[in-house]
Amino acid sequence: MTGRIFLYVNSNKQIRVQHIHDVTENDTYFQGISLLDNEDGKLKTFRKDRVVQDLDSLPEDEEIYIRDIDITRYFPSKQKKETFDVCFTGFKKDQRAELEQLAADNGMLVRKSVTQKLQVLCCGDNAGPTKVRNARDMNILIFDAHQFINLINTGELEMNQ
Repeated sequence: MTGRIFLYVNSNKQIRVQHIHDVTENDTYFQGISLLDNEDGKLKTFRKDRVVQDLDSLPEDEEIYIRDIDITRYFPSKQKKETFDVCFTGFKKDQRAELEQLAADNGMLVRKSVTQKLQVLCCGDNAGPTKVRNARDMNILIFDAHQFINLINTGELEMNQ
């Protein structure tokens, strides 16, 4: 019984020869009964996008096939979504809520504290010196409400002279 013989990269980034028969498939996966000695009769499922190469026969030395394969193409890096993080401090409750909603409506992520990912600390009249100092130490831009709203409306930074 021949079945399908192929090189496969598993989720642990290991390349192995696989040999299955009685194959069924859909758009993303295929499965079949293993014919390998240590897995004989086991139903196995494989992702189509991790098949490195189909083979005509079982190789005597699979290392010949494996040594020059770049497996990074089978595991594309996940792109982290870029966010624009902003923190509001020193505002009365209502004004802070309005500014936070404005930021969220414009795709910004509102943080409650100064973090490394923060791009802007927007300060009201009662801004605490610790948050301001932390932001300055991390080279985070510090705006007042007018500058923040101008950034939202125009996309430009208006700095005080």
